[in-house]
Amino acid sequence: MSHEEKYEKALEQRIEKVISKNSPVYDYLHKVKEGGKEIIQKVMFYSFVGLLNLISYSNNPSAEVKKPRDERANFSEQEKEVLSKYSMWYSLVEGNAGRISNIMSEKITAKSEEKEFFIQWHLTDRCDLRCKHCYIPHTIKSGALRPELSTEKVKEIIDQYSTWLSEWRIRGEINFSGGNPLMYESFFDLARYTSNKGIRVNVLGNPTSLLEKETLLKLKEVKVSKYQVSIDGLEENHEKIRGEGSYEIAMNGLENLIHYHIDAVVSSTVIKENYKDLPLLTEILIRKGVFLHGFSRVIPTGEGARYSQSFFTPQEYRSFMYEMHNTYVKLRKEGLKFNTSTKDPLWALLFYELGLITPTNHHNLICGGCSVGMNGLTIDVDGTVYSCRRLEIPLGNVGGE
Repeated sequence: MSHEEKYEKALEQRIEKVISKNSPVYDYLHKVKEGGKEIIQKVMFYSFVGLLNLISYSNNPSAEVKKPRDERANFSEQEKEVLSKYSMWYSLVEGNAGRISNIMSEKITAKSEEKEFFIQWHLTDRCDLRCKHCYIPHTIKSGALRPELSTEKVKEIIDQYSTWLSEWRIRGEINFSGGNPLMYESFFDLARYTSNKGIRVNVLGNPTSLLEKETLLKLKEVKVSKYQVSIDGLEENHEKIRGEGSYEIAMNGLENLIHYHIDAVVSSTVIKENYKDLPLLTEILIRKGVFLHGFSRVIPTGEGARYSQSFFTPQEYRSFMYEMHNTYVKLRKEGLKFNTSTKDPLWALLFYELGLITPTNHHNLICGGCSVGMNGLTIDVDGTVYSCRRLEIPLGNVGGE
């Protein structure tokens, strides 16, 4: 059995657990899957909750549900309840849907439930850094580069994605990544093409590309919304991971983004060797004026396999998260305005312990998770599609005819 068949079978089992086979909703999902002709439509089926997000696009529980080919179907109240319930698996608990940005207020304030779908698009393996935990092996970056999709093919897929977003009334975004996405030959052309379609453009890139005024002006011109760089601790620990001189380059890059009014986002990968730096690093970044700072644990794939023995114990990570929470609280009390990422599902347990959220489901469970199978997909350099770049189970390929 192929990886794709195994993945599909697992999703079939998931669907059967939450939706009765006798339900028209169950039948409808399979009709969408079998009837889809565009590659994006085919792939979106595999992102099961993402598809339900698309189906239940309206916050109005009595609204009609739009189907492909402009057909419409009316679901019963019971079926609408199923759709409403399972289209928000990305929520920490029911009633707290969305990524929570203002987590340090007296009570958790949920982000708008406006439906959205993103693509993380790795345009190239080419990169001017050799970070020790990168999921792309250095052997690929150093010469064994995989063939990249042509500009024409990328635009064709963007057209399909744009059509989907319009049909389903979904807000979309593309996070261009790499390697260093700015090393893709026609990056600025693609970014402009995407933003002209009304799709938000973000960059998960390198700070090395942010040192020239001309580049920053181009990023503004093509309407890049956010630019994310990685800083993994204070100078000593960061440079152990990302190379000598990289800390100053990253800080200078952030200052340039802020100067040119491009939202500066910082992501930190935490390991046992650097996590004690994070509270102070967070203060430095927020006082500097970054738009958002978040952190996640290392994933031991690619070069990151070297850190497979560097995991936290549950008690260590719990203590670390509480320290980060207290840091956010202190900075909020000073009147500083900033955004934080709560994408690590363990935030849900911390919020529960603090009494900030209360489960409203029948089983009194705290639920959380990442974007896998929910509201996003990854397209790799060669067109291979994954539910996540770190979950290397291919769902298909958008690079063919």
